[in-house]
Amino acid sequence: MSGGEASYHLLSMNKTGIDVVLGGPADLHEQLKNGGKLIRYSPRSSDLIPDKYKDRQGYWTGMYMGPLAIGVNEQVWKQDPQLADLPLPERYEDLLRPELKGKIEIPDPETSGTGYTLLASLAQERGEDQATALVHALKQQCASTTFSGISSAQRLAQGEVAAVVSFMGDQLRFRNSGYAIQSVVPPQAGWEIGAVSILKGEIIKQRQRSLQISSCHVARRRII
Repeated sequence: MSGGEASYHLLSMNKTGIDVVLGGPADLHEQLKNGGKLIRYSPRSSDLIPDKYKDRQGYWTGMYMGPLAIGVNEQVWKQDPQLADLPLPERYEDLLRPELKGKIEIPDPETSGTGYTLLASLAQERGEDQATALVHALKQQCASTTFSGISSAQRLAQGEVAAVVSFMGDQLRFRNSGYAIQSVVPPQAGWEIGAVSILKGEIIKQRQRSLQISSCHVARRRII
């Protein structure tokens, strides 16, 4: 489920059957906090996590960090006569090469937390106008825009496109499964803070609390 879809369901539904929101960008957890959906909860030893990686009011705690990356399917790249002799892209602007028209994919900022992070991070670094123009140009290059970042990484792994922009963690998931994916973090890349939070109004069973606490302990080492 994309971050946008998760946000919609969790904010609009009174009963979801869900107790813990494990993962997803901090923006999602902020939306849930501002919507009155979360209770305060700080995992044991959360004081070891730097303040910038957790909510100051104690509603969510960071578990991991992940940068946006340009992912390339090396097999698709080498087998494409228009791409084989070109260097692999290292900057977002490299994806605007005419040889890549219809061969890249980015997640839609309107539905995907990954796409939103791309747009927001570009706006922070370059200003809103330049960020909007670049994302629009990237969309014009795309075979399609995907509903979620993980979908882009999956289509890259399957060889349906030559290059994508998605979180590096999604790309590594497929690379570690044997797919020929090369990843590079471009200059001014955006980052996500993946977080954990507890929803208000649900019955929190003891075993669920234990699972959530253990997950945070493992992830804390990654942040520090």
